[in-house]
Amino acid sequence: MPVKILKWFRINLGLKIWSIVIALFLWFHITTEEVVEESFWIPLKTQGLPETLVLLNRPPEYIQVKIKGRGKQILRLKLTRVLVATLDLSRARKGEVDFKISPDMIVLPAWATANVSQIVEPKGVSLEFDREATQSVQVRASTTGYPKPGYIRAGDLTVEPSLISLKGGRSRMKEIERVETEPIDISGLTKTFTTRVAVVPPEGMSFSCQPESVSVTVPIDEIVEMSFTGIPIHLLNPPEPGIEVEPSSITLVLRGARVRMEELEAEEISVTIDLKEYASFGDSLRPTVRAPEGVSLVSAEPEVVRVRW
Repeated sequence: MPVKILKWFRINLGLKIWSIVIALFLWFHITTEEVVEESFWIPLKTQGLPETLVLLNRPPEYIQVKIKGRGKQILRLKLTRVLVATLDLSRARKGEVDFKISPDMIVLPAWATANVSQIVEPKGVSLEFDREATQSVQVRASTTGYPKPGYIRAGDLTVEPSLISLKGGRSRMKEIERVETEPIDISGLTKTFTTRVAVVPPEGMSFSCQPESVSVTVPIDEIVEMSFTGIPIHLLNPPEPGIEVEPSSITLVLRGARVRMEELEAEEISVTIDLKEYASFGDSLRPTVRAPEGVSLVSAEPEVVRVRW
């Protein structure tokens, strides 16, 4: 029996295939001529905002509607994705304003005889507006990651320009003192470099920056160790005169960026002992070493000294 069925299919195979194709075409044509109603998620765009105002909150990106029409046109609308809902903001004013979402906000293509039968959600939006203001604010850059081992970020970042123009709502502008850039990745780097990086406006869609990016120089230098001898030890809060420290100076090994270490002066290093915390005769005490920012202590020789009361 299966052999007979197989032979039947082989007879006039091309004609049978064409018959099936034509039948499917006729079925598709008939079914897509029927009137149907389908849901669409349509992007919502805005236009007509007065130049003196800024929008403080963001409207929904999409609205859901139902469209009724021939199945053929509904299918074409879904495939082409040409539909957009446009919200006119020309009647906006300072404060909160309610806008109704209506079918006439959606313009269907000229070839479509379908129509928007229903607004599903949202049926309206509440938007907040403020007077536009502009002020100069400082730009602060930051980094992420670490340079290659043996190297260090050697000091502050240089931002050019350091001041930019920030535009936004007047009421919120008072709270803004500075803006940040996008973080700069310095992972594995070994030398100073300059890059262009985007400025990140404060949260909220009402702010914009001019310029939108700044030039940032990131100083990166090799880490070196240097020895400093004869650094004097200073006694703080001595209870009486004539107190001596032995030895009166120590040798320090400090670590930092090469450029900083080469210009470091002994006067910038502080070595002290606060006698307010001690009252015993002949104590062996550990001095406190304070180095400039970016410079760290590796070792001190000697580590403790003797104070004679």
